[in-house]
Amino acid sequence: MIRRSKEEWQALMQAQKSSAINQMQFCKEHGLNPEYFSLRKKQLLSALELYANSTGFIRLDRAPGNETLSGAPVITRLQGVELELASTTSSASFLAEVIHRQGGV
Repeated sequence: MIRRSKEEWQALMQAQKSSAINQMQFCKEHGLNPEYFSLRKKQLLSALELYANSTGFIRLDRAPGNETLSGAPVITRLQGVELELASTTSSASFLAEVIHRQGGV
């Protein structure tokens, strides 16, 4: 079995998507296991959904409410990305939702 990087799998998936053939035929022509191709595709698509526009940020449908500030900002750093939120009563629940959608703790 050939070990491929994430970028190589993404290129293969893009090539299959751009081709005029279905996934099964594409795998056959490229010597790929169709079940493993599907698994890698699912894994990479799930990861892409977490990172909108490859920026490392997660799009949320709601924003914190308009509440009064209660102190110093809440700052969270994860994998080189810094998130700063005004310290309000909803900041904690907002941050918990971000972490939950990230698949974190």
